[in-house]
Amino acid sequence: MICIVSILIGNSKISSPDTKINIQLIFIKEICLSKHYYMKFRKLFIFLAFVLVVASCKKDLQSPYTPPGKGDTIVVKPVPYTVVENFETGTKGAYAIANVQLNTGLWSFNDAVIGSLAADVKDGNKAVRLRTGDITMKFDIKGVSQISIKHAKYGADAASTWQLLMSTDSGTTFTQLGTDIAESNTALVTDSFKVTATGKVRFQIKKQGTSRINIDDITFKGLGDPGIVVGAPDTGGSDTTGNTGTVAADRGITAGADAPPAAGDNSNILLGNPSDAQPTIAMNNNYLIDQKYYEESYSAPVVRQTG
Repeated sequence: MICIVSILIGNSKISSPDTKINIQLIFIKEICLSKHYYMKFRKLFIFLAFVLVVASCKKDLQSPYTPPGKGDTIVVKPVPYTVVENFETGTKGAYAIANVQLNTGLWSFNDAVIGSLAADVKDGNKAVRLRTGDITMKFDIKGVSQISIKHAKYGADAASTWQLLMSTDSGTTFTQLGTDIAESNTALVTDSFKVTATGKVRFQIKKQGTSRINIDDITFKGLGDPGIVVGAPDTGGSDTTGNTGTVAADRGITAGADAPPAAGDNSNILLGNPSDAQPTIAMNNNYLIDQKYYEESYSAPVVRQTG
């Protein structure tokens, strides 16, 4: 401590009425360190002091992460999606009106079939062949900003026109989107339509005239959750069908002799239960789980999607 005090004093003058103290301090400095080591350690302490000051300033500038608490709202940015109906999973060989289950959902085919002949212009093995009628979605899709449709005229049929219509009231009424499409293409071409509706919508492709056309690869693009599940529906019935057994008893958690006590100084939640979690289904957003060797809980925040 004596040597450190002498280094901090340095070569500064000591103003003291007591000359004896002044002489003693200088004498202590000379004994502890030679002039060479004194200057060397002085620079070292100055450097260390500078590093500590910089480190403390940097720490103050960093904002600590605060995890969401119970009831907090987390804003989730919606992600883009692309859903394609290619009609490959459907089957319909007669023009009479009927519903067809496809990958995107249930569609109504009115004077339309799913064609796979050589004259059908298609991307893959199948395409819609539409005569004087329409194909209509029997389900809604959310967040659509654009719909694209591949189309061509069927075989050697004459040119004709068709329309794309959209419903915002679950199919009660339909309004044309864009203008009539003149169909004279012998190979598939793509037309895209901008969608400005913000809610749930469904679409209808309506044919005019008696000439046939092919429709394929209807692509929906949008943001967020489209609200549909792409793929064949589960028709296997309930997992519990035919089960006549009794419900098994709760297996619980096996705790050894070394497990902490449920209460007392050595218990897992000696320091408290900050969110007041409880082991009851009624507290599904703040549920307490006793794992014997430790206790855990979760408090699910409210998730709100924007866009």
